[in-house]
Amino acid sequence: MNSSFRLSATMTILLLLVGSSANLVMAATDDSSFTTTQSTNCETATAATYNALDQTMAVNNAISSQEYVQGIIGYQEVTFNSIFQIDKTIAPYPTCTEQVLSFNVVFTLYNATSRLTSNLVITENSNLTVIGSSLQVNPGTATNYSTNWSGYVAYANSGGTQEITKSTVEWTQPTASVPSTGCGSGSHCEISNWASLMNGSTGPNYGFEQAGTTVECEDSSGSCTNTYFAWYDSPPAMFVECSSGSGGGGAVTISGGDTINATVFNDAYFGGNDKLYIFYVTDENSDTSCYVATTQYMTDPTYAGFILENANVVQDYASDPLAEFGTSSFSTASITTGAVSSSRTINNFYTSALEMQNSELVGSGCSATYVDDNVLYGSLSSGGSFTETWNSSQFTPVYVTGC
Repeated sequence: MNSSFRLSATMTILLLLVGSSANLVMAATDDSSFTTTQSTNCETATAATYNALDQTMAVNNAISSQEYVQGIIGYQEVTFNSIFQIDKTIAPYPTCTEQVLSFNVVFTLYNATSRLTSNLVITENSNLTVIGSSLQVNPGTATNYSTNWSGYVAYANSGGTQEITKSTVEWTQPTASVPSTGCGSGSHCEISNWASLMNGSTGPNYGFEQAGTTVECEDSSGSCTNTYFAWYDSPPAMFVECSSGSGGGGAVTISGGDTINATVFNDAYFGGNDKLYIFYVTDENSDTSCYVATTQYMTDPTYAGFILENANVVQDYASDPLAEFGTSSFSTASITTGAVSSSRTINNFYTSALEMQNSELVGSGCSATYVDDNVLYGSLSSGGSFTETWNSSQFTPVYVTGC
């Protein structure tokens, strides 16, 4: 998210009235280098619709709406984030007859200390008429430790220096249940699956462009009420949920056991801008999808992640445990290097396996008294497939006693 496009909440409408917001919008959403030659009929149809969208009109209509005016009350600053599209396909995946359910304009809201706090999503129908809105509150800033990832990271050469322009994978959506150790004081557990492009940076360029799904478990007397959603994430902005809110714009409809396809493109894949990223998440059972193209900080991604995550690990370590889930199978995990070419499964490249493992840390030295394997990764097949297996939720998140 480019800070040069940040503006005060009170000034946004003024900019629109004097005709300046069009420049703002075009600068923030310029995707002229993006082409529509993609790998499946579904992606081609969705990309064509998304690229035909008048993004300037979509953002201006959002800013002009009562939903926007009311939604920014109490916030100091507003930044344009992205636009995502919710689709329903009439014919089964991957052969698509596409129906657009909604376009969704996302703004990131900041408080008086310039800390991002929420996403405001303004939902529009296919005619770009505003039909609703939703507020996605930032639950905390995720910290990516080995204590909350399990899966594989792939890189194209031994030094991890060759650019990767596309990562794609399918997985079976896990169903969450309450572990024997419980869901913590907040009665909340969750699991996320995702694909990503990464460059390993922890500095101002950041290091992740991710798209995936999450299942949240609300523990009621030892039984889960599960909520599923798709999302995309471009740090330092908070993740965006692919949900249109109350206006009838739809969402990616997900159930446990569904087949999910997630793809992250860098536009260099199409010979374009290497700061433009395209996220595409599809539930192949409900034939619903989320698609977005957005300019971000990170350039030259050289790693791709295919991960099951306990997404609730946060910087203060005061967060929620890993949900129990049985197994979640990933298949045909693939990457592409350079411009458009055939993807190859990650068993043909260099990979690093990650196992989720946590310890109880005690005393002034924070020594580990017991180590528990929380999620076990399966071996990588010749087709780029592997299975994640739940073993325990003990000591998740990081469990600290007196240190």
